[in-house]
Amino acid sequence: MRRREEPFTRAQRMQQLMFAEIERIVAFELRSRLAQDVQLTRAKLAGDLGHLRVFYVVADHEGPSERHQDALERAAGFVARTLTDVMALRRRPIVVWQHDGDYERDKRISALLADAAPPATSGDDAASADDALTTREAGEPHDGT
Repeated sequence: MRRREEPFTRAQRMQQLMFAEIERIVAFELRSRLAQDVQLTRAKLAGDLGHLRVFYVVADHEGPSERHQDALERAAGFVARTLTDVMALRRRPIVVWQHDGDYERDKRISALLADAAPPATSGDDAASADDALTTREAGEPHDGT
């Protein structure tokens, strides 16, 4: 008998919950102005729930910043302790911060694609062209207007 596959593992559910809680902690409980300039993008939790890697980008800053990385590393103990207390975890996870280069790369690609997109036609011109086409297809005479 084959074991039924579950859509999410415990580690995946905990990862989502931990990420949401860390977002709250960084936004509302950290006093460091540098730490509040970061935007958290995603998190990866090890299967044993003991190691949490949090990915971030710095708002209005291109590439990683040592000052922001240092501020987050100094706050890692506080974040892990608060996370453990709020979520009633048995073990305190090791929180590691990593700049998310993938996020910035995806953002640049999206901007390039948006610039390369053809301009959209105005709604009135498109609607009148569609009406003229429908009139011609129906076999009605076209008066040129």
